[in-house]
Amino acid sequence: MEEDKQSGVVDRKRQTRQKNGGSTKQTINKTSPEYIRTHSVEVDSEATPLMILTDRSNC
Repeated sequence: MEEDKQSGVVDRKRQTRQKNGGSTKQTINKTSPEYIRTHSVEVDSEATPLMILTDRSNC
């Protein structure tokens, strides 16, 4: 089951990378939930499931 979550995370990571041309930190506001989501994914792949859950509650 966790493998499915990981693949979803990787998919989202690829989408944001393509959208922003490779650099997320330049174009996205640090306070926006989108930045928090992409940034937390890049911080640690092991911690992403928790980060995503907290991010959703913040929305």
